[in-house]
Amino acid sequence: MYSRENTVSLVYQLRLERGEDILATLTAFCAEKRIGSAHMSAIGAIENAVVGAYLLHDKKYINTTYPGIWEVCSFVGNVALVEGEPFIHAHVVISNEKNETIGGHLFGGTVGVTLEVSIHAHTKPMARTLDENIGLKLQTF
Repeated sequence: MYSRENTVSLVYQLRLERGEDILATLTAFCAEKRIGSAHMSAIGAIENAVVGAYLLHDKKYINTTYPGIWEVCSFVGNVALVEGEPFIHAHVVISNEKNETIGGHLFGGTVGVTLEVSIHAHTKPMARTLDENIGLKLQTF
């Protein structure tokens, strides 16, 4: 296990509007505010969600697009720097009108109705670097 202390410097509250690209909008916001480390959470709705999982034995992600508008039941993620730029790593649980749920790594989607986001920015930046054994860019301590 690796650990370090960090302090929340600011909390940003955002409301994304219908049709906005979720990851692109959040990444641009973090770049504008120079956020190099943060925790984020959100609720709202997503349209055409792209959700997947990492296959360790193949060292690759698989993903599926879920058409239509889905309720965002849970959205948790973090921000770290990859090659000096903000990178968002987020997971979601979404549900349809039958309350059937899908969950996993969020690859993309647009705001379906609204998305209310809280970003807890930290004072010290966090970087991600490639771990050859895992095949992913992991947080660097």
